[in-house]
Amino acid sequence: MPFAYVTEPGSVVRRRGRTLVVEKDGQRLAEWELVHLEALILVGGVQLTTPAMKALLRAGVETAFLSARGKLIGQLTPPKSGNVALRLAQYALAGQPQRRLELARTVVQEKIAAMADLLRRYADNYPELPLDEARRKLCQAARTAAGALGLSTLRGVEGAAAASYWRAFPLLNRSALAFTGRKARPPGDPINALLSLGYVLLVNEIWSTLDGMGFDPFLGFYHEVRVNRPSLALDLVEPFRHRLVDRMVLRSVNLGRFRESDFRPGPDGGVLLQRDAWKTFIADYERALQAVGRDPWDGGERRLRDVIRRRCEHLARTLAAGDDARGSPQPASFDAAELDPTGEAP
Repeated sequence: MPFAYVTEPGSVVRRRGRTLVVEKDGQRLAEWELVHLEALILVGGVQLTTPAMKALLRAGVETAFLSARGKLIGQLTPPKSGNVALRLAQYALAGQPQRRLELARTVVQEKIAAMADLLRRYADNYPELPLDEARRKLCQAARTAAGALGLSTLRGVEGAAAASYWRAFPLLNRSALAFTGRKARPPGDPINALLSLGYVLLVNEIWSTLDGMGFDPFLGFYHEVRVNRPSLALDLVEPFRHRLVDRMVLRSVNLGRFRESDFRPGPDGGVLLQRDAWKTFIADYERALQAVGRDPWDGGERRLRDVIRRRCEHLARTLAAGDDARGSPQPASFDAAELDPTGEAP
């Protein structure tokens, strides 16, 4: 298992030779060989011993610390080889508004395509749902995004597309769980809580990937720079946010994998996932990332996690190529159906 999660409050992660073990009250809950780990995610009140921390750093394993509500607190990052040329190219991009716009257009078009694809799947499976108007608006938004002449215009197009998508989203919820419209801070209902948690995990994964490649995760080309905001990770999560997390959350709730009792009120008026339900969520999230489908870059069959990594690698090659990369082919959109052999939209 390349990504390991520890969610048990009061548990301790220790090193035992070349293995990490999770213990609580004298009982061993889990163990992993360091050589097989890519990342370790600790949720809530989990302790990490100093020997375990050193072993993770030596093994090159990223460690993320999340609060009990799923908010990223920070990361323990091993020393990197230092891809100075990549960072210089990334900093140079910040002063090239036309190149930034070209990259941003692609990201927004991919994001809108993912929204439209999810609505299409539900329309195919449930033709009685009134989704035609939302799909039409997303189609128009994709065309407008392709010709946007500035980042502010592009952000307006994205915002309008998102508004159409989220107005239609409640129609896809066939469960008894409430969804009162997209609200992230704080998530006001169970489905919002699941969506926000999935986005945090996905952004953190992309952040770690970018960090490992030598990027500066805080300098993006679409999202503006703000203090402590990983703008580049937020840029690259956009094509996968709805394709992975939204689809996974809808499938989980529509199959009845979560109940109202799996959630509790948060301290800020929001809704939080109960500790015991974390395991179900993480299992669904990992299953979605392990799903095999067609890679839009070359048509090969790969796990979605590998497709995401290759998306980051493509950006590195694009920046390294500079002006020579202009006019290079962009990835074809791939349908969510290609990531799920059942082709179902529960």
